[in-house]
Amino acid sequence: MAEQTELLEKYYRQNARKLREKVDKILSGFGGITEKDYDDFYSLANEVFVDVLKKYDASQNFDSFLFSCLSNKMKTEMTKRNRRKRLSERNTVSLDMPVGEDKTAFGELLVSDFNMERELRLEENSFMEDRIQIYFAGLSDLQRRMLELKMDHIPKKQILKILKITEKTYENNFRQLRSYEKTGVLNFGKIFNSEKIFNSEKIFNSEKILYRNKEKQMKEEKQMAAQTSEISKNTSYSISAYIKRLHKYSIRGDHPLQRNSNQWSNIQKYNLITTVLNKYPIPEIILAEQVKADRTENWLIDGKQRLTNLSDFEENLFKIGKNAERPIIEYQVVLKDENGIVLLDKDGSPQYENRKFDVRGKYYSELPEELKERFNDYTIPAVQYLSCSDDDIEYHIRRYNASKPMTAAQKGMTHLGEQYAKVVKKITQHPFFKNKADFRISEFVNGTVDRIVTESIMVIYFLYDWKKKQEDICAYLKQNVKISQFDNFEKLLDRLSEVMSEDVSDMFNSKDAFLWFGLFHNFSKLGLDDNYFIKFMREFKKSLHVKKSGNISYDILCKKGTKDKASVINKLTLMENLMNEFLQIL
Repeated sequence: MAEQTELLEKYYRQNARKLREKVDKILSGFGGITEKDYDDFYSLANEVFVDVLKKYDASQNFDSFLFSCLSNKMKTEMTKRNRRKRLSERNTVSLDMPVGEDKTAFGELLVSDFNMERELRLEENSFMEDRIQIYFAGLSDLQRRMLELKMDHIPKKQILKILKITEKTYENNFRQLRSYEKTGVLNFGKIFNSEKIFNSEKIFNSEKILYRNKEKQMKEEKQMAAQTSEISKNTSYSISAYIKRLHKYSIRGDHPLQRNSNQWSNIQKYNLITTVLNKYPIPEIILAEQVKADRTENWLIDGKQRLTNLSDFEENLFKIGKNAERPIIEYQVVLKDENGIVLLDKDGSPQYENRKFDVRGKYYSELPEELKERFNDYTIPAVQYLSCSDDDIEYHIRRYNASKPMTAAQKGMTHLGEQYAKVVKKITQHPFFKNKADFRISEFVNGTVDRIVTESIMVIYFLYDWKKKQEDICAYLKQNVKISQFDNFEKLLDRLSEVMSEDVSDMFNSKDAFLWFGLFHNFSKLGLDDNYFIKFMREFKKSLHVKKSGNISYDILCKKGTKDKASVINKLTLMENLMNEFLQIL
């Protein structure tokens, strides 16, 4: 009650000055408003204010909510008035009735208050309001509150404090607010960026809001996907054309069987952009035409992640991170003088200059114009399936999403380079891995054994430069490893094959094999019979894995971590201490 009283005082002090200001702001978008009209709308605003005050929820922003309700009510009223006025004029006298000696039509003498631009704007805003309601309906309470605070220009730090949320929660929800699935319904994605978000004035007053003529849209879609007797056809579009078609719904990326956008990691997004800017080809886009009774849909079957991420970059929703591959982009520019005139050589040909640009840390808007143009004009091939049924659409979505992506181990190997990758593949065929250790057939297929070889080389020769991720290990080895080190590893495998016992073979598994290879390498320097190492493994399996050294055991270390650098070093150090102690007893 106290809050309602405070709002009443706020809006009605000084003869309702604040409420009148909001009405004046809304009416400024219309022409031909008389003093009587202002009085009528002020009276209407009083009714709206009372109604809003009853419906108002403390979790909402009252100013924004009131402005929205006032805008809706006044636009509706203005549309009714114009319609009544035109009907009245038609009923009173015929506009074609000749008047005067020159028989001029009466309609030509009228000074009409009809404003085509204003009428279209009313329809545009009405259409957009419907879209906004759909957009808000899809938000959680937290997301709706975040959006209201952003509309009031509340800084991020203050929003975190008001809503009592972490920065991670804020970023996750804000990312969803900007997601293709949510903003697609607005078809106004460019107003969503990392710092700016739309406000009510932009929504209701911006003349840039797209007015979509449904008949025209249907015609364009039918032209785009002309029906033929063919099953499919090949085509291609530029990135800017794909983005335009997504925003216009000429390409539908929202099939219910499709995955949502934002499936990719940041590094995948960065590398997609550098791939495009380097002019390397990317896989084709798959589209499927579906003819319905009243329209033709063109569904995006495969390539949604690519297109939505390209769109997000073009709208400045993310910048390219420091981990992007091949971030130095080469391009050519035409030289111009200080007046912007192209410089010509003695033969009259334009003069060119080759340049390089580091795209790391850059948004689309920060790229040179030449690279923006390269990005926009980049062409991606597409396969268009024609005249598809519901079953066809489902089949194609299943088919194109059935391919299994590369495992982390397989992807990591792409960072090793061809020369060393061949060596690793050769080593994985060693009889030790197939006949002596404990590896499943699938682990040879999915790259697990490849990973074990690279991890073993890393732990033997570069322990204190250990990397947790396979791709980082391979990238490091590519720059630092020597063929002789792989040769020495093969010799260790030969020696282990000679003495390996079946009762400890399972200790060379996908989780721990690299540690045992590293430990055997250290053992090999002692000049002892290799059978002693097998005896230690047997005792470790039996009891030493729980024995403490310096108040910690191997089992305890296993609970604390897996493959981070400190954990690997601590495990190997403890294993070596236990081994040395065991060998002294023998």
